[in-house]
Amino acid sequence: TTLASKRESSAPGHKVSKERVTVLNCANSTGNHKLPLLLIGKSKNPRAFKNVKKLPLFYKSQPKAWMTAALFTEWYDEVFIPKVKKHQKSVGKEGSKVLLIVDNAPTHPVGKREWAV
Repeated sequence: TTLASKRESSAPGHKVSKERVTVLNCANSTGNHKLPLLLIGKSKNPRAFKNVKKLPLFYKSQPKAWMTAALFTEWYDEVFIPKVKKHQKSVGKEGSKVLLIVDNAPTHPVGKREWAV
C-alpha cells in the first residue's frame, strides 16, 4: 500500500483505509465524573488487547464497528446505570434525577423502554 496525502488520492496504489471504530464518551456537566469509554471495533478479540486482563473501557465488536440499539442498551444497562448510581451514592445524592442527552439516531432507542436510573 502506498501512503499518500488527501491531494494525492489518485496516486497509483492508493487505497482508502476501511478500518473504523466508534467511541462513545459520557461525563457529567462538570466533568468530574467520567464513565469508561465504549469502544466499538470490528474484531471480537483485537490483537492489541492480547494478554490484557482488564481494559479501562467497555469494548464491544460489531461487523462494521457501528453503534447499534442493542449495543447502546447494553452500555446503558451495564455501564451507565451502575456507574451513575455509584457516583450518586459517593456524593450523597442517591436518587437524584439524571439527564442523559443523546441525539435522535435510531441507535439510541429513547422512548422504547423505561430509561430510569
